[in-house]
Amino acid sequence: MKKSFLFFAIASLSIMGCDKIELPNQPHTVVIPTNDTIRRIFIEDFTGHICQNCPKAARKLDSLKAAYPERIIGMAVHIDYFAGPCPPNPMPAGSIAGTFSEDFRTPENADYESIYTCSNWSYPNGLINRIGLTPVAYDDWPTTAVTLLADSMTAYIKINPNYNSSSRTLNVSVTGEFLCDTTGTYNIALYLVENGLHGSQVDITASGGIDNNYTFNEVLRGCINSPGTISGQQISTPTNITGHTPINYTSPAFNVSANFNAANCKIIAILINNTDRGVLQAAECNLQ
Repeated sequence: MKKSFLFFAIASLSIMGCDKIELPNQPHTVVIPTNDTIRRIFIEDFTGHICQNCPKAARKLDSLKAAYPERIIGMAVHIDYFAGPCPPNPMPAGSIAGTFSEDFRTPENADYESIYTCSNWSYPNGLINRIGLTPVAYDDWPTTAVTLLADSMTAYIKINPNYNSSSRTLNVSVTGEFLCDTTGTYNIALYLVENGLHGSQVDITASGGIDNNYTFNEVLRGCINSPGTISGQQISTPTNITGHTPINYTSPAFNVSANFNAANCKIIAILINNTDRGVLQAAECNLQ
């Protein structure tokens, strides 16, 4: 039965990948660019380098991205005690001096804690489209992802970056469209993430329980539109939104730290419903 359900879900998602989408309660077909016809979901993976099971969650996210190309957007949020450097945290058993010195935490951690009280969670876990503002155990990510990906699109967004490599200044505009009638207010949140970072990671599956050459990917480096604030900024739309209402947002200037490898950085955008703080759509692109 599970195999039949999964086959049906995948088949349904394949049908959605055309350049015309039939929307419910619309008098005609909405035509949107081919590369924007994909319903994407956003998974925030809460992690830390002294969390022994967190590599399992990272691999689960990688497998989901491979199963649903371009439909899963992930972001690793290094947070709380498990992400702190050693010292001052105690060195993990079996580690050697000089390891576990990395600290990938960001000012956004405070906002995550304020909104979600993440310190009460058991890692690894994640938020999927921020549904219910509650974490989802990583073993349940595939089931939740299949369910959400089968939902119809209600909006699409596209990232248009403008990065000056000399000054390392970044401006981002987001364009798109609401595809059906809705109400309320909406935010755009923009994040910078970096791939290919290396360091030590406690890993229950590794020989000796530690991987001293672990690769950290999709690491949150900062919130572009409002540094430190994960909720983004409100876009200008009527309270009662009709289908075909455009989405337009331009970020303030953001400085890409010289400590970040620009060639390995990506930009993530999410469209947030301010009523329940859920994510309607997500997009990503390379910084340069």
